[in-house]
Amino acid sequence: VSLTATDATATELPGNPGTYRISRDGNSGNLTVNLTITSASTASATDYTLSSAPSGSNLTVTIPNGQSFVDVTLTPVLDALVESTETATLNLASGSYGINPAQTTATVNIEDAPVVSLSIPDNIVNEHIPNSGSFRITRTGATAQALTVNYTIAGTATNSIDYTTLTGTATIAVGQASVDVVINPTNDTIDELDEIIQITLAAGSYVTTSPSNTGSLTISANDPTVSITPINASQVEGDAGTSAYSFLVSLSHISDETVTVDYQTADGSATVVDSDYIAVTPTTLTFNPGTTQQTIAIPVRGDAQFETDETFGVALSNVTKGSISAAVGTAIGTIANDDGVSSYAFSSAQFFAAEGNATNTSQVVVITRSGNINIASTIDVLLTPGTASAGIDFVAGTVRLSFAVGQTVIVVPIDLFSDTRSEGDETIGLTLLNPSFGSVVGTQAQATLTLVNDDLLPVYDFAASNFRVSEGNGSNTVWLPVTRSGNLFRASFVQVQVYSGSGIAERDFVGGVIAVYFAEGQSTGWLPIQILGNSEYEADKVFTLSFVGFSEEGSYGSQTQASVTIVNDDTLFRRGGGRSGYRG
Repeated sequence: VSLTATDATATELPGNPGTYRISRDGNSGNLTVNLTITSASTASATDYTLSSAPSGSNLTVTIPNGQSFVDVTLTPVLDALVESTETATLNLASGSYGINPAQTTATVNIEDAPVVSLSIPDNIVNEHIPNSGSFRITRTGATAQALTVNYTIAGTATNSIDYTTLTGTATIAVGQASVDVVINPTNDTIDELDEIIQITLAAGSYVTTSPSNTGSLTISANDPTVSITPINASQVEGDAGTSAYSFLVSLSHISDETVTVDYQTADGSATVVDSDYIAVTPTTLTFNPGTTQQTIAIPVRGDAQFETDETFGVALSNVTKGSISAAVGTAIGTIANDDGVSSYAFSSAQFFAAEGNATNTSQVVVITRSGNINIASTIDVLLTPGTASAGIDFVAGTVRLSFAVGQTVIVVPIDLFSDTRSEGDETIGLTLLNPSFGSVVGTQAQATLTLVNDDLLPVYDFAASNFRVSEGNGSNTVWLPVTRSGNLFRASFVQVQVYSGSGIAERDFVGGVIAVYFAEGQSTGWLPIQILGNSEYEADKVFTLSFVGFSEEGSYGSQTQASVTIVNDDTLFRRGGGRSGYRG
């Protein structure tokens, strides 16, 4: 006895069972054959029926006398469960016959029937926009083959009149799980009620289940579309009070019914908080039959403040007997600025300030503001070194100045580090930058502040025009007075050049350049001169002193040179016998 599957594929859909064949050698006599349903089968007893009813997992069939085989038919049970392909396997069991070892088992595959359902992804259908809607037909299971789905059409809308023709069938393409049945409404001029399209899935090579086998959508009647546009795209605000910004609200066509729509304002760059305009809460506008246009006004507040052009919106909502235009359901009003700008400038290209003798704040640099002075504003002044040194003569950096409403002049405070050092005038660079919004820098954007030195110069003089000193015997130092007048606030020194005259340097004195030092507050300094004395009787010797330099800026007085006389202090004498000599 042999067992084969002559039709190894069955589907849940009617008309496609599977078949097992039990065959024998010869055909004489009745032969009872025992079979079992293997436990490895994935299909259960509820998934199919057999033409020979089993008893549990056992099955007995009889090959009648005169036949060499008998067929057992497997018929799947049609259900709405989404399942994968299942198997039912029969095995030959022992009996009063031999078993062909090559054909002891056979399997029939049970393929699931697709479950088809209906959904509505887009149920908004309007005649006058127009806007299409759609029904979506979706299948489960394999997509290797195309599937044609049948449907019926019902409802108050008429096929081919109120919408483009539907055929009653839709095909889900190979590789696709769904197909959309698109409803394209016919835009007519008939003032009619909303109409309904209903689709119900009909029988076919698939399974459908309620309630997902039917659906409906509504074609909105040919109601007007409501739109809003500004009458003037841009309008100046004025300097005070309010002005009306007008908007035109329109219907796309005449309606035989009353149409209402609400409008309200919304902040843009213009805001109610900043007093740019007066808010309008939702307000209803009514169009009586035959009316297609109306004007609304939004009050805008004027001011004298410079600002960029600002915008606010007016939006439509809550329309009855119509729809709001998707493109122009909101209008933008532009408030055009009509105010001038503030302009900053230094009042002069040059400013002068005494440096003083202690740290102080200069108040001489002035900035003027012209143009629109009806706003508060700010400007920065950048202080940079010229010949003055940052951190030594002044505090460098940026100074921010604030102008109040109506203010036209402001003084720049500049911190100076003053000293008592006599020096040349020094300069600080001034630059205007970073004007606040609504302000600009004028033509005089840069200036110079000169720190005028107000310190006296130290004045140096020799205390006498001639000094007389004794030469002595051997090297000795004499101290000659040098006076300092004027600025005594700092320590300083003056340099003196010692020149030969009848007195010769390095023979009668030590020459060269010698510094005379003055402590803070000291008015007299002492010049050290080394005299090279001897015991030789000789005439007085003279050499010259002259100022040649300072430790810092200063000046010479009237006595810039002096002479020094080395007075001979040796004695000439005579001895008896006509001899003479000298005594030191």
